[in-house]
Amino acid sequence: MARVVVITGGGTGIGAACPRLMRAAGDRVFITGRREAPLQAVADETGATALVGDAADGEVWRQRLLPAILDQTGGIDVLICSAGGMGNSPAAETSDRQWREALDGNLTSAFASVRACLPSLIARRGNVLFVASIASLAAGPQACGYVTAKHALIGLMRSVARDYGPQGVRANAVCPGWVTTPMADEEMRPLMQAEGLSLTEAY
Repeated sequence: MARVVVITGGGTGIGAACPRLMRAAGDRVFITGRREAPLQAVADETGATALVGDAADGEVWRQRLLPAILDQTGGIDVLICSAGGMGNSPAAETSDRQWREALDGNLTSAFASVRACLPSLIARRGNVLFVASIASLAAGPQACGYVTAKHALIGLMRSVARDYGPQGVRANAVCPGWVTTPMADEEMRPLMQAEGLSLTEAY
């Protein structure tokens, strides 16, 4: 039986790879993101349904994203929280705006998504997968906001597992290292310039 899968950050990177796998398995897939163009490109390629909206905004979930999903499917079996990025500067060089963006992009987006989807996930004994990072386990250099938010994402996963596991909801996280994405390529450029490396060598 096909599952209903919701993927945040579904327009780029890991979030864009997930619908390819899920659709190949026969699942009904919804992808969310803030930028329409990359989201629609993935939807056109995979047959997923694209929903434009900020996953960190609870009102967007209540008024737009969740109704659109439930009206078409009746429920959610899997939530993959893949929205993220931002927060790549040391503490002293991080502005208030950059700090908020890092927390919103990497942590609040997952919290708001889980909160919105939990009633359906409980009803269907569903799964939540948090796309965390190796930065959830150890601090890399000059990434204060990102490291902090990704560490907290593991805490969110554990809290959801503890509170809703008895109701049949499974919550897990994956902590990948560097993945070749356009965002990661940009992060490699200072190292490439400083050391005279190719992009492949920098990774």
